[in-house]
Parts: sequence; structure tokens; C-alpha cells
Amino acid sequence: MNQRKVWYKCSYTLDRRMYFQWGAESRTRASVRVKTALWGVFAGGCLLLGIHNRNSVLLLLYFVFFTLFGMYRGFLRWRVAASRQYSLLAKQYGGENWVRTVSFETDRIVLEEGNFRADYPYEDVLGVTERNGYIRIFLRGDTVLRLYGDRFVRGTWEDCRKWLDGRTAREGRKIGEN
Repeated sequence: MNQRKVWYKCSYTLDRRMYFQWGAESRTRASVRVKTALWGVFAGGCLLLGIHNRNSVLLLLYFVFFTLFGMYRGFLRWRVAASRQYSLLAKQYGGENWVRTVSFETDRIVLEEGNFRADYPYEDVLGVTERNGYIRIFLRGDTVLRLYGDRFVRGTWEDCRKWLDGRTAREGRKIGEN
């Protein structure tokens, strides 16, 4: 039976600003940028059609409505959803800011936030990226664990990275830089 020893631990306070940065980060994927551009073109087209048909008040209102709808879908929807989701999480965890802890145990990675706990076996690690002390660990199921190199309370990120490489190498593969 595997012993549940914590080898490395990263702990930080998650606040609204950080949560919105993560949301904005996910908006940089190519597929999301294409959808945003399409909604922008849709909104622009509706605006131009509305200006062209300004003699008919009903058509003008129709195109103004669809212009606003396209602007919302393309540029504001993710902010509204992120704000709503953050408020629900803050309510669940009992405060505006809460502590997120990611622990690297002998046989798994453990994420803890408030009363929530999730275990991820090392086999689920697909890749790691790091830039300026900001680390993302990609897992199966479109899950991303976000860490900060200067917020390790047990061990260092450099040692933890070697640990991760060793854990995944035992599975017959080595995680790569994505």
C-alpha cells in the first residue's frame, strides 16, 4: 500500500483578479479567437445593416438588438460567466478569497480548495508549461492545475519538476514542454 506522504506543496490565495486572469488566458486559444472574431463580424454586419435601413424604425431596432447580442456573445459573455462562477465558488468556500493547495504525494496530485478535494494520478499528467514562475500542469479531461513557483511551501518548483518527470517516466513516458 502506498504511503500518503506529501513531497511538494504549493499554496496560494485565489482572488477575483486571479480568477479573471485565468478566464482571459483561456480566451487566447485559436478556436476561441475565431469565434470571437465571427461574433464581431456578425455584430459589425448587423450594425451596418441597421445604419443602411435607418428609414425603418423596426428594422433599425432589430439590427441594433442583434448588434448588441453579437457584442455580448463575442466580448462580454465570458466575463459574465466568470463573475457568476466566481461568486458561486466564493459563496461555497465561505469568502471572497480562498486558499488553493496543490500537493504532490507519493502516488497522486491532490488539489484542495475549501471543502473540495480532487485526486489526480500521475498517469493523468499530459504536459507542463512554465513561464516567469507561472506553471500550468495539463491533465486528462481538459483539466489544468495552475501553480506559482514562488508560492511553494514545501520544496521548490525545480525539485518538484524533477519529481514529476520521475513519476511520469515510471509510466513509460516523460512529460514534455508544451
